[in-house]
Amino acid sequence: MTGPFIDAGRRLTELLGMGAVVDLRQGDGQALPYGDGTFDGGYAQHVTMNVPDRPSFFGEAWRVIRPGGFFAITEHGRGNAGPTYHPVPWSEDGRGSSS
Repeated sequence: MTGPFIDAGRRLTELLGMGAVVDLRQGDGQALPYGDGTFDGGYAQHVTMNVPDRPSFFGEAWRVIRPGGFFAITEHGRGNAGPTYHPVPWSEDGRGSSS
C-alpha cells in the first residue's frame, strides 16, 4: 500500500470504531517483516502489476499466512488491448508499473 491508502484506511477504520482491532502498515510485499504463519489470511487488491518479482511476492504471502488460511486477489488486466491509457488506479504516468 502507498502512504495515502494507509492514511485513508486508518481514517476509515477510526470512523468505524475499529481502530483497536485493525492495524494497517506499509511495506514491501517481496520481503515481509513477519514470521511464518503470522496471519489467518490476506488479500491483494490491484497490486501485482506493480511488483517486478511476482514469485517472491506470492512466496512471501504464502509464507506469512498460516496453513489453512486464505489469500484473495483482485487485479486489473488489459490483455492484448495495446498500451495502457493513463491515468490508471495505480499510476498517473506509468511509473511503478511492472509488465
